[in-house]
Amino acid sequence: MIEGIPGDAEPDEDGCRTFKAGEYAQVFVESELDIYLATIERAWPLLWDLRTSESKVPSGSRLP
Repeated sequence: MIEGIPGDAEPDEDGCRTFKAGEYAQVFVESELDIYLATIERAWPLLWDLRTSESKVPSGSRLP
């Protein structure tokens, strides 16, 4: 666990970590010195399942 990011936040190939909190997905981005909450979006169940499975959504895609 990285301080400030929930332990079950899923890292993607870009280094962003996605965490589902209720109906929303929170995306955290790390820099050398800080952690940023980059996005809070509604987490649609089907897309969330795709994003956290082995067949991930292509890089640069965003949840609706």
